[in-house]
Amino acid sequence: MTTTLQDNAAPNSPEKLRPRAVARRLALFGAISVIFCAASIGLLHVLPTDRRLNPVSAPISDYALTSAAWLFDTSVLILATGVAAVLAALVLGNYLPKASAPFVTMAVCCAALVAVVIFPDRTLNGMLGPSGWVHWSAAMVAFGGLPLAATMLRRRHRSPWCHTRLPGVARSLSLTAGACFLLLLGGSILDLVTSWPVWRVGGIVERVLALTEMTMTVLMAIWAWGGCACTISAMVNAFPVSAENGE
Repeated sequence: MTTTLQDNAAPNSPEKLRPRAVARRLALFGAISVIFCAASIGLLHVLPTDRRLNPVSAPISDYALTSAAWLFDTSVLILATGVAAVLAALVLGNYLPKASAPFVTMAVCCAALVAVVIFPDRTLNGMLGPSGWVHWSAAMVAFGGLPLAATMLRRRHRSPWCHTRLPGVARSLSLTAGACFLLLLGGSILDLVTSWPVWRVGGIVERVLALTEMTMTVLMAIWAWGGCACTISAMVNAFPVSAENGE
């Protein structure tokens, strides 16, 4: 008896198990990194600093201008590393091709997070300076890109073979994050172009957005760690095993 499905395509072959094991480690590292970032950002709100910030109105990045700047910078860099690890886990686990829009979007988000640290939110005479504009642009790219990537990733795995609801839950969170992002973007633009004191809840909106996106990223990491039968099942259905009986 012979089969048309080659041994090297078997889901439990060593060739497939090695990348899968690396993907699981990367996913675990990414989840731990994102959770650490969330905890350290929360710690910023209780640590004594030389400048007390109002969490309702002040953006999180204002902590980069206090004595706790080292903790903020470290947290954001760890978050960028965690998101990159989750992205690598998705690629190695064969859930996401490198030439896809979700891959490019998440990669750009990682670079934007690094730019947030390199260019602090500084003002000149009460207005954004060059560093402040780069910081604001990078923050908007990072905040807007992660929900978009989760939504596109869910669209790629809307199949009857997908045995987990995690991509769907992540997409639901991405819709919440998207609404918060639009509110934050509109309010911050209004704050930049006018002198009216109409946007005084940007801090709390940004914190809800950040927490939602970090939760969404952890869910994607758990999904990459647990595995998905989409690709393997699709392969089996596309190339079914056939048998030939010889005399």
